[in-house]
Amino acid sequence: MSAKTELNQILRAYAFKCKNPTIDFENFSNFLEKYLEKHEGGMGALAAFLGPGFRDKLNGVLADLQEDGICTLQMIQDRIQLIRYLAYYIEIVEQEFKKILAQGERPFPSPESLNINLGPDLVTTVDIKVDFMNYLEKRSLDSPALLYLTFPDLAKTMTVTSRLLEKPLIEAALMKIRNHIRQQKNAAYLQHKILPVFRQKERILKDQMINIVTKPDLTLQEVMAPTDFVFQFWTHLSSVILKEYVLKKDKLEEEIDLCQASYVIGFYAVYFKGKVQKARESDTALKALAQALEKPPYAFTFHEVYNLTDSKGTPLSKRIDRDHLNNFFEKTTTPKDNVSLPEIIKVKTLDKKEFFIRRENVVKILLGRFYGLSQEFKNFFTSFWTDSLMNDRKLPEMLDEEKFSNEVDSRLRDQDPLFHSLLNFSLLFLLKEQVNISSVERDFLNSIFDVRAKSLASADKILNLTRKDIYAEAKLRLPFWKVIPLLCGIVGFFRKLLKPGTKKPKIRAAKKEGAIKSLGPAETDASPPDATKRMKKTRFKEEVQALAERYIVPGGDLKKEMSALVSLWNPLLDPQAKNNLVEDVNSLVRDFLRRLKFLSRLQVPDQARFEKLAGELSRHDALSGIRDKEHLKEYIALYMLEIMGRV
Repeated sequence: MSAKTELNQILRAYAFKCKNPTIDFENFSNFLEKYLEKHEGGMGALAAFLGPGFRDKLNGVLADLQEDGICTLQMIQDRIQLIRYLAYYIEIVEQEFKKILAQGERPFPSPESLNINLGPDLVTTVDIKVDFMNYLEKRSLDSPALLYLTFPDLAKTMTVTSRLLEKPLIEAALMKIRNHIRQQKNAAYLQHKILPVFRQKERILKDQMINIVTKPDLTLQEVMAPTDFVFQFWTHLSSVILKEYVLKKDKLEEEIDLCQASYVIGFYAVYFKGKVQKARESDTALKALAQALEKPPYAFTFHEVYNLTDSKGTPLSKRIDRDHLNNFFEKTTTPKDNVSLPEIIKVKTLDKKEFFIRRENVVKILLGRFYGLSQEFKNFFTSFWTDSLMNDRKLPEMLDEEKFSNEVDSRLRDQDPLFHSLLNFSLLFLLKEQVNISSVERDFLNSIFDVRAKSLASADKILNLTRKDIYAEAKLRLPFWKVIPLLCGIVGFFRKLLKPGTKKPKIRAAKKEGAIKSLGPAETDASPPDATKRMKKTRFKEEVQALAERYIVPGGDLKKEMSALVSLWNPLLDPQAKNNLVEDVNSLVRDFLRRLKFLSRLQVPDQARFEKLAGELSRHDALSGIRDKEHLKEYIALYMLEIMGRV
């Protein structure tokens, strides 16, 4: 036990023995020193204070207790004169409420009845009408505080503690109202006054009045989790009681307590109704968020999850209680046992991004990206190897399977970190065993498993890339004279002769990694012939097609997809205005592409840059009036693909 805890216990016992929370420091110090000498064996931490410097050590612990709000210290010339033990007041108030719950006739405590006279710095005054709801929202249960509850048109102030607000104050207020309606004439009068509000619910109203008297526990539960009927019942009942008694001149003490109880229950009904409504909205938004995680693109960073919107464009996170959201992710990302997969898989990529993916969507992501990546990689290696051979360079990966496999793996890691990170044997094996997936997805998983090695196949095998086939295709794209060594030498000789006095054209040096990432061949200083232009144009179209496969499902129609997206991001009802807005967006995209010169240079950006460009355009100042940025971004991406596909 710490010295602070031991001293707090001794201070409490001393204050209650003296029946006075104001303690003279000199007397207490002498008492404590004698007490520790007598009970040295039972007081571990404080017993070590005995001896020289005892009071200095005691002063330090008292200062810590003051910081915790347990006591205050009155100083004179840097020396402690008095100790005021605040916890004494809190304890006697809480004891008083225990007595009320045992004997309902006892009045609510007030500063006068408890002989409490503290300054505003030690007590928080809460106006029931102005401050009470806000205090309930922001109160802290860690350090109990003393409160004065004030009521409009009532002279009496109620003394409570912050801990009592959690439940005991509600119980005590309900007890005051229960005592009042135990008298048949009071119950009948109140029921008659609120009956017009509950037409055709007379039986329910009568049962509710009976339950207040006969079922106190049920009544408490209903107040703390009110239905629409219970909320209306308590707000109207409280209002009727207050109208009946609050303006009465000479009120009895029990009538004052009844008014205070009515105020308390009325505001608690509003407070808990708000909490129920907020929880309901939070649950609805949480279900919408869970459904959004089941839809493309299937993989979401936490930032993307936080920015998911409802049909009106409002972020779902604003409607979800932070604790509910944290509990949702904690529950769904935690496996039930050591061999089960959680509902949502957290995947961290090499570029330090963390994605949340529902387990049934993992294979969908792999399968959806597989076709585009396979074609993209095949086009890239074919084009890059063709250019290398045109420049009389043979790369090591052209002739060696292992080096080719490593090159594909390295490029896949850079090109699509998420796809690469999902290629995890343990994860995919458990998915195959535990998740109900389609036959197509199951066949795909079987195709990438290396059963004998109990691992996944290499990256080139997963993407269906064959080194020999790509190498053969690259050689087929070469001019015929480049394939025949004799003709190659003759052509080279005559090309030199046709350009006397000129230096041999030098191929611009490009690092292998830079050339790979540019998705294009190395440029030459000499102007390419028509055959090379046609070849670049064909390659450009192939790369655009490969990129389009990442955005459109197999067999999908680009125009239909764009039309469907327009109806989502374009909220205008007037057909002419709607078409004008679409044309404005299209014009902005065309100008953007023209400035970047993708079409004139026949260069297709990689997927990461393409996504970034579409995102930048969707956030353009000229499009600030369009709220649905996500669907606008998808539309812009498809329109860019359409324009590039026209080449």
